[in-house]
Amino acid sequence: MVSITTTEIQQVLKAQLFLKMDVPVYKRSNGGSFEKINKYLKRNESYIAIDIQEDYIQLSDGTFIKDINNEHYELTYGDIEILERTPVCSRSGVVLRYVEKGQHLKIKNIKDNLLEVGKNEYFSFSDSISVSYL
Repeated sequence: MVSITTTEIQQVLKAQLFLKMDVPVYKRSNGGSFEKINKYLKRNESYIAIDIQEDYIQLSDGTFIKDINNEHYELTYGDIEILERTPVCSRSGVVLRYVEKGQHLKIKNIKDNLLEVGKNEYFSFSDSISVSYL
């Protein structure tokens, strides 16, 4: 299995952004600063994010949302299909539970060559899973 870093994955992946609240939209000026534009993204709608940093999320149309609390949105990078009964583990490798063949889980984050599917629940790329990215 080829090792791939989180940075490499996030550079090539898109993520689906689901908003839990309305948020203002920004554009980046030539000088690099953010300027608020007269547009809001609506809660309970999904958008495609193409770049995610600590203080902003860039959308596929080139606009940005910024300074948003991560409790106000949900990101998913794709989907995992379980190919055979597989353990879900903590970051340290402790088995938390098992999932059965045929189940589908959303990828919430990608950290240190692990796919996060829930709060502190991970799969490795070497598990018996099929990964579909957005």
